[in-house]
Amino acid sequence: MVPKIGRMMATAYAKHDVAVPAVVQPITGQLSSPGEPLQDWPPSMATPALFEAGRRQAQWLNERSGRKVAGGRLLLGFLQQGQAVVKDLGAI
Repeated sequence: MVPKIGRMMATAYAKHDVAVPAVVQPITGQLSSPGEPLQDWPPSMATPALFEAGRRQAQWLNERSGRKVAGGRLLLGFLQQGQAVVKDLGAI
């Protein structure tokens, strides 16, 4: 939390291969996406939009790598003052 303005600040870290450096980026909007599939995606915190964004990211990563490396269940994590919450949005 940034005390002066009372807002949460977060950073996303993504690592998938020991030969590739980790992707580090500040989370400045509503979605954190280190890949191309969501560059033109409108920000939304609505559960259906989050689910579709996760599905698109997994599909893009699988197509890019030529095999299934992403998928399973989509977990949504968010911070509230004094707690961290994780929701299971279902299988993608």
